[in-house]
Amino acid sequence: MILTRLGRPQEAVLACIRALALDRLCIFAWVTYGMVLGRLGKYQEAELALAVAEDLDPQARALYPGNLTMTRA
Repeated sequence: MILTRLGRPQEAVLACIRALALDRLCIFAWVTYGMVLGRLGKYQEAELALAVAEDLDPQARALYPGNLTMTRA
């Protein structure tokens, strides 16, 4: 998220991908990945990433309580 706030969202995406390559079960990486994708306007991809986080832990949305994009149908 820091890279995104610094105006470097593409680097943030790559950082998340690298983190997930190391640990596919890292909920924080999935949530961060979803948030960054959402900021880039890639809403479907963001939803998928956030859904993975929520599948790993139903409480994952608590990592970003203001994140309204993390609602599942």
